[in-house]
Order: sequence, then C-alpha cells, then structure tokens
Amino acid sequence: MRTEDFSTWSLALGGRKDVTLKSYPALNHLFIEGQGKSVPAEYQKPGHVAAETINDIAQWVSAH
Repeated sequence: MRTEDFSTWSLALGGRKDVTLKSYPALNHLFIEGQGKSVPAEYQKPGHVAAETINDIAQWVSAH
C-alpha cells in the first residue's frame, strides 16, 4: 500500500476502536515480499504470505 493511501485510511478509520491499521512496506498487496513497484509478473512467481502477516491476523482474530 502506498504511504499516501495508508495515511488516508489512518485519517478515516484511525479513531475507531474496532479497527487496527498496520503497514507492511516490504510486502505487496498479496502480503508476499517483493522489491519495487508491483508488476503483473509477480502473479506468476510462487511465493508465501509473510509469517509476520499471518501472525498479526491470527492475533487480531483471537482478540476479537
């Protein structure tokens, strides 16, 4: 997510108690590590969702 997009979401939803916002700058929108701007060729490469993201989502689900 671009920094500008994250800032917009933070402004719009940051005050809500039922919302948690976290940026993963090293990950693309599929939560897979990548470098630079995302390109269509990324969909052709095998990859795994980053463990950090899985752990964060699991903790959030457990807490809610």
